[in-house]
Amino acid sequence: MREIDRVFLQDYCRFGFLNHVISATALAEAYRADAATEKRIHRAVARLLGQYSLDSPGGVRESFRSRLSKKIFAEASARRIVAGSREKQRIQKICVARLFAEEMATVEDIGALCWAVQHRDDAGGIFKGYLDSKTRDVGAFFQAVTATTADEEITQLLRFPGREAIRERLASEMSASALATYESNYDEFPAGLRRVAEQYRSPSLPEIRAQLTPSGRWAPDGGPPLDPAQSAKVVVEVSLPGEPEQDRRGLFVRAFNKIKHRFAVVETVDELVHAPGNEWAVYSIDMPITPEIVNHLLTQISALAISAGYGLAYHVLLFDELGLLP
Repeated sequence: MREIDRVFLQDYCRFGFLNHVISATALAEAYRADAATEKRIHRAVARLLGQYSLDSPGGVRESFRSRLSKKIFAEASARRIVAGSREKQRIQKICVARLFAEEMATVEDIGALCWAVQHRDDAGGIFKGYLDSKTRDVGAFFQAVTATTADEEITQLLRFPGREAIRERLASEMSASALATYESNYDEFPAGLRRVAEQYRSPSLPEIRAQLTPSGRWAPDGGPPLDPAQSAKVVVEVSLPGEPEQDRRGLFVRAFNKIKHRFAVVETVDELVHAPGNEWAVYSIDMPITPEIVNHLLTQISALAISAGYGLAYHVLLFDELGLLP
């Protein structure tokens, strides 16, 4: 293995994988924001937005300001945008949406590292392959994973040594109990990658039990929409009525892209759907903003980053050290 790749993987094990754990933990803590945190957010928004408020004197014609303030600024002036009873709920909606996006970012990061390991010879090494990998490369690797029928095929995709070769080499390096523990962890690794790949390419979102409903909205169990105050609504598609694209790509990826690239998280889906003259069907995900969802996402992100991300880098370094890396 190239020395630059070894240094990169060591850095990833020491530092890189923590990116997802720390980001998820910070978002979970922001979700649980206390009154002092809410006040700090409120003051920051008020300070930065105050100069742009149409409620301030001058700058625009009175008639325009009057018309607009009736619709928006009566509630959302500089001091009221995140104030009142909905302040905490708005913070929570943003945090849940960003946590969901962080889970997807973790999955894509793992996929990029896997692709780089798989193509370490023809991509200029693991570090360069990881740095240069595209979203389509991640998708191609996960597609290859979901096409396998046995865990051994997944380790073969990564061009890892066989289990017997590993056992024979480690028998002289580890105690029997330590070897048994390592083998158990290694046996779980391909199964974990399969779960990641299936999640990436899934047309539904099992962790929030979301499905497309005839009303043009994804909701838990295909039931009625959730209470707008208790859910983050992620718009994933605007299309002609009855012609959604949900079967063409994984819903998991599409929702992530709409949060990451556009932050298409809204409070007023019904107003969008029923806007006068609207000819489009607006498809969205109703994502509950419950403590259970936050804990699930935090646990999932941490587990993925450690078991799949850190685990992959560790296995590559170990096999290289033992002279088993093809």
